[in-house]
Amino acid sequence: DMIFLDHMMPGKDGIVTLKEIKADDNGLNRETPVICLTANASSGAREQYVAAGFDDYLTKPIDPIDLEDTLIRYLPADKVEYLNDEAENGRNDEKKTDISVSLKPIVESELIDVSAGIRNSGSVDSYLSMLKVFRDSVFSNENEMVRFISEKNMHGYAVLMCSLGKTAAMIGATGLYEYTVKLENAAKAEDHAYIKKENEVFIAEYLKLHKQLSALDLDSIVV
Repeated sequence: DMIFLDHMMPGKDGIVTLKEIKADDNGLNRETPVICLTANASSGAREQYVAAGFDDYLTKPIDPIDLEDTLIRYLPADKVEYLNDEAENGRNDEKKTDISVSLKPIVESELIDVSAGIRNSGSVDSYLSMLKVFRDSVFSNENEMVRFISEKNMHGYAVLMCSLGKTAAMIGATGLYEYTVKLENAAKAEDHAYIKKENEVFIAEYLKLHKQLSALDLDSIVV
């Protein structure tokens, strides 16, 4: 019924992919609404993506309310059901207090804003899932960084930083996210020297957060 399509992807980006979808006369999705997902929140971004053929766009980290509004706007009316969520909101408020206690070590370290992470994720359960994804991908991402730098593959490095930054922002790791933006921009500028130097500092911070998350038994937290 609708497609969410990332802009920054390795190999073929979202705009190229969209053009191929729309150019396929026999394709099932020629008329399907396509929403661009992007970290680009600059002025005029919406006009840029609409001009490229997208129906709309959402900036990352995705705001749950904006996502819901977009689903309501573009899904067929018979696929949308409105619920009274007052009781659910009350339950989520209770969970926020509980989860802050459970995640006390990272709350106190100020490496993560747990409240922002829960807000970005939409629920405590989703937030815990995002933390696990972040924790479990650290070493593979580190290996990819090292490989891209050794190969001087700045496009691959920029895409990786963009993806990693989105996840960091989603879980509330604002400081780490801001670092990924600097490194992504440096990669786009082909600034090898800056990346080679600052990537080591970034990895140290990245591993520090991983160590704290690994010390928590995320699977046993009950909400």
